[in-house]
Amino acid sequence: MDYESFKTIVQLQSLAWSIPVIALCFAVLWEIRKPSNELLWKKDLTKDQKKMLWIFFGFFFGFTGKIIESIWWSIPWTLDYLNHPLWLEFNSYGVFFNIIFRQAFFTASAYCHLRAF
Repeated sequence: MDYESFKTIVQLQSLAWSIPVIALCFAVLWEIRKPSNELLWKKDLTKDQKKMLWIFFGFFFGFTGKIIESIWWSIPWTLDYLNHPLWLEFNSYGVFFNIIFRQAFFTASAYCHLRAF
């Protein structure tokens, strides 16, 4: 098997895995919405409740960033698979999505989790 064939297989697998990743990230955000909202507006939180709120913030940043990043990267990878001429242009925009939704959101997520502990 040559490199291009292997790359195509991996691309298709990555695109296919994007769907359950995005769905499960949305599911996590959906599940934490009520308990995080209750803690966010509660007065006089206990120490454990404050920790839990920081964990919820970490989940929010981490999973939201992953959703947006995964949706974005599915576009240039699909264009590349289709040999579309706009692939290179869309791929070059990826750095902007990475700096915001990978580096910044994941850094915020890590900070929130560290604050919790």
